[in-house]
Amino acid sequence: MKEWSGNVDRWNIYEFTIPAILRMDSGIAPTGTGAPEGTRVGAIEFRGCQALTPETENSTHYFFSHPHNFAIDQPEITRSIHQSVVDAFDEDRDIITAQQKNLVLDSSFKMMAFGIDAALSQFRWAVTQRLEQQRTAHEETGVQS
Repeated sequence: MKEWSGNVDRWNIYEFTIPAILRMDSGIAPTGTGAPEGTRVGAIEFRGCQALTPETENSTHYFFSHPHNFAIDQPEITRSIHQSVVDAFDEDRDIITAQQKNLVLDSSFKMMAFGIDAALSQFRWAVTQRLEQQRTAHEETGVQS
C-alpha cells in the first residue's frame, strides 16, 4: 500500500438508490492533488456496492462487492478486505436477527430514531415517500402492482 508523508485528503461518498442499493466511493490521496474535485490520479480507492432484495417477509438476500485499486498483485490483501467486510456483516446480522425476534414479540412497537440515525431516517423517509407516490399513482390509474 502507498504511504505518503504529510497530510492526505480522504473522501467517503455514499449513494443510495431506492429501494435497496448502496454504492460507496472512498479513498485517500496526497493533499492538494485534486481528489476533492474528482482528480484521483495515484489515489488509493475503495468502491463498494451493497444490494438487498427480499426473500420472504422476514428474510433478505444481501449481495456485496468491495473492489479496490491497490495491491492487486497481492491476493492476501483482497482476501483481508473481503474478510473484514464479512466479519462486520456477521456482527450486524447477529444484532439485526435479535432485533427482528424482539419486534415480532410486540407488533405495536414503534422504533425511535436517535440523532446518529439521521441518514437512516432520511433513507426511510425517502422510501416511504416513494411508496406513497406509487400507491397514489396506482389509485389514480387503477393499475395494481
